[in-house]
Amino acid sequence: MCNWFDSRLQAEKLGYLFGATLNIPKHFEGRRKTSPTNPSFVVRNSPDGERQVDIFEFGLVPHWSKNKDRQYSTTNARDDKLMSSNLWRPCFQNKRCIIPASGFFEHHTLDQDVSLEGGKKPTNKVPYYFKLKSHEVFGFAGLYDQWEDTESGQTVGTFSIITTEANPLLARIHNQKKRMPTILREEDYDFWLDENVNPKDYFDKNIFTPYPEEDMDTWQVTKQFDYGKNDEEVIEPVKNPVDLDNPDPQESLFG
Repeated sequence: MCNWFDSRLQAEKLGYLFGATLNIPKHFEGRRKTSPTNPSFVVRNSPDGERQVDIFEFGLVPHWSKNKDRQYSTTNARDDKLMSSNLWRPCFQNKRCIIPASGFFEHHTLDQDVSLEGGKKPTNKVPYYFKLKSHEVFGFAGLYDQWEDTESGQTVGTFSIITTEANPLLARIHNQKKRMPTILREEDYDFWLDENVNPKDYFDKNIFTPYPEEDMDTWQVTKQFDYGKNDEEVIEPVKNPVDLDNPDPQESLFG
């Protein structure tokens, strides 16, 4: 699925790219590794109909929840469950949003353990970073909701990323799930946020289709990614990537 993404972005650029006003704290720039419960940028229509950029938490908490505890995973909403799920259907109808990103992470699962750069011990989980070749910033199709703490009166915005079938590149790397985040085309931003659209039309207009693999890049990143690392190094290519067709512990570690 998509539980980690790169949201290190300049807020001013988001306002320009998505045609939205900024409703965020000053100097907020996101994180190289945005994980569940982390705050990140969300582009949505405000109650007065204006498009704005907010800061919501990753992992949707429905407004009807008795508490803010995430009792089950809500970071991702499957496209084939949007119309049938009691959790996703209401948000899909009128709480659609765009999640700005510059990349995202997935793991490849090997049949054997190997030693990886930045790893503490041999493992079969190899982290990869994905980005678009032609876009520094792009948008995931997302859903949001707002939960109110009745005791404090605080309202907390949260969101989920919609996933779809993987393209061949993602299917090869993310080989256990074979899913990928739904990446919107720029020309579909207005359509996705249009409150007058019947949700069924998004399936007819092929919104939930795998992004073309030829327009994406990917590379292996340090295993430190899995140990909480969250700086520029986490998206840098490793010097000695694993050969997925013929993984070998010694070759992976020493080249």
